[in-house]
Parts: sequence; C-alpha cells; structure tokens
Amino acid sequence: MKHRILVSLGVLAAAAVFATLPLLAQTQPAGQTGSAKAAQARGPKPAAARPWKVPRTPWGDPDLQGIWTVNDMHGVPFERPANLAGATEVTAAEAAARQERATQASIWGYDREWRDTAPGFIRTQPSRQVAMVLDPSDGRVPPLTADGKKRAAERAARGSGLIEGSSEELRPGLWVDDLSPYVRCITRGVPEVWMPMPYNNGVQIVQGPGYVVVQNEMIHEARVIPLGDSADVESKLTQWLGVPRGRWDGDTLVVESTNFNGKAAFRGASTNLRLTERYTRVDRDTIQIRVTIDDPETWTRPWMFGLDVRRDDEQYELVEYSCHEGNYSLANILNGARKLEKEAAEAAPKSPNR
Repeated sequence: MKHRILVSLGVLAAAAVFATLPLLAQTQPAGQTGSAKAAQARGPKPAAARPWKVPRTPWGDPDLQGIWTVNDMHGVPFERPANLAGATEVTAAEAAARQERATQASIWGYDREWRDTAPGFIRTQPSRQVAMVLDPSDGRVPPLTADGKKRAAERAARGSGLIEGSSEELRPGLWVDDLSPYVRCITRGVPEVWMPMPYNNGVQIVQGPGYVVVQNEMIHEARVIPLGDSADVESKLTQWLGVPRGRWDGDTLVVESTNFNGKAAFRGASTNLRLTERYTRVDRDTIQIRVTIDDPETWTRPWMFGLDVRRDDEQYELVEYSCHEGNYSLANILNGARKLEKEAAEAAPKSPNR
C-alpha cells in the first residue's frame, strides 16, 4: 500500500513538471534560444491579402452605384502645361496649391469656405494627375480640321451672349436664344458634365436591370443609359446630350453616344461626334473614367481624356440645383440689357433733322 502511494506521488510529481515546461519556455532568459521563442518573435502569420473584386448587383452587373464627386480633380488643367512636359505626376504640395489657386480664382464674392473644393473643409485629396488629356501622349488636344477652325471662329465671335468679362450682362441687341445653354441653366453638355467645378461636383449613379442612370448635381442632369442590344437609333433623332447606348466589357461600363443636336457642342464638336465613355471601378472608392472623342469633322485624329471620381456616401449629398430657364436671373439679364440699350439710345447724339 505504501509502495502504491509512493508510485502515485511520483506520477503526480512528474505530471506537474511536464505541466510547467511550457511556462518555463516562455520565461527563458534573453540569452536563451528555442523554437518557442522564435515562434513568439515572429508573431501570428498574417492572412494573405485578398485581391479586391468589383461588387455585383443582385442581377449580376458590376456595381457602380453610390454618390461620387470629382472634387479631387478641381485644379487639374485640361491640357498639359508646357512646363510639365514629360512629367508623370505633380507632387502632393503642388496638387494642393493648384487646387487652392483654382478655388480662389472662382470665389465670385464668396469666401473660400463656401466652395466645395476648399482644402481643409471637406474630405479631399487633390489629384496629382498632370492633365486630363491622356492621348495624345503630349497631353494636348489635336489640331482642328479646316472646318473645325471655321466653326471655332464663328463660336468665338458669337460668344456666350454676355458682355465680355461679365457673368450676367447680355450684349446689347441680343435675346434669350443668344445666350449659351449653360448660362440659361439648360445643360453643360456631355462630356462637359464631367469637368470639375468649384462647387456642385456630385454625381449619383443608380442601376437597374438593363439600365444605368448617371445624375450630375450641376444643372440637375440625369442621363438614362439603356444597356445591351438596344434597337438601332433613328438617324433623325437628335438630343442635347446625344443618344447613349451602354454595354459591359468585363467589369467596365462602355457608353457610346451619337446623334447630338449641336446645341451644346463639346469644344465645338460637330453633330457627327461619336463619344465613348468607359467607367471602371478600380477599388471601393474610385471609378476611373476614360472619354474618347472621335469627330473627323472637327479634329485631325481621335483623342482621349480621363479623370477619377471618388466615392463620398458618408459626407456628400446631392442638393437641388435651383437654376432653370425662366428663373429670376434670366429675367434680370434681359431687363438689364434692355435698360442698357435704352440708356445708350438716349445718350446718342440727336440728328439735326429730327
């Protein structure tokens, strides 16, 4: 009996020793080495990063939905400046400085705090992109054709209908139809709707089976884009923003627009412009947009510009753009023009025969 008790005590002692071995291994002096210490130094093995995948709608299309802005692009020149020839990007400090310059240049009597693009007041990361034009590689819009030059000269002579340097004074003798569609708050045109402004840079994308809707905050424009093999567009049907047709190329939405009426021509394009937009969601918060301009009547070769739009569902909200034809501004512009005409007539020298 005594022998059995001693054996049992020996077994318990051995078990206690083995139980304390892991603790001893964890409290080894700094000079000691061991597999347990090496494993502890390495820490837990990090999980392999999973490649980002474009989310899908319930019906299986790539999901581009949400509220986005082009605030980051404000200040990026459309064409590459001569002093940045060959540059791949600008520094973060240069990007912030040029965005602030663009904001200050557009104050129009408001403090900078009222601008959506004022650094420090919104969540923004000024784009370091050198210029919007990406093709040709020199970042410059290709030369105009002979017909394109002729129309450009006519457009320059006609202008916006306003007195040069003014945002609200109509030139004498002109009427509503002589004002640009932007002044009249009808449309900015496409792809002009993508050009960043000092404010109202919001874009909301909504999708449904067979359709994508792109709503721009500035001048409250919404384009309804049918997807798939839609019926051919009637050649006589023309619209301010053209007639769009969309399709999916992998995860990229491709939208081709034709049949423009020429009343809101982009940089003087003809009514035969073929506009191709490509929307690619490259990560959770970024859609890369590439726009190809193909108009042999206006430019000597096709060209392309691009920009990124950033997701901002948490902070940004599209607000009503309360500007429309027939609002107070348009009536005041016309009243002011008539008043100026009357004053000019009264001040003119009177004919001696009258």
